[in-house]
Amino acid sequence: TRASPHRNGILHHAAARSGQGAPVSKETLYIKALGRVRQSKDRTIDVHMSSIRRKLTAARRQTRVANRRNVGYQLVDSMDEGD
Repeated sequence: TRASPHRNGILHHAAARSGQGAPVSKETLYIKALGRVRQSKDRTIDVHMSSIRRKLTAARRQTRVANRRNVGYQLVDSMDEGD
């Protein structure tokens, strides 16, 4: 299935940072992918990441989304269990 423009933006920014070996913060994703500042108790990025995880799993991709506590998210190769 096709990803929404927001999910494409989230994936693009997460992949760019992960390619540098770094996670991407939620704040960065809100600004760069959604074009707005994160609001208190806003879970929009979390919901999009949940959907992205499901789609990656359904497509049997080796790439997965890892949570980086107090930092954000990172795309990682499931063969590299670097959590």
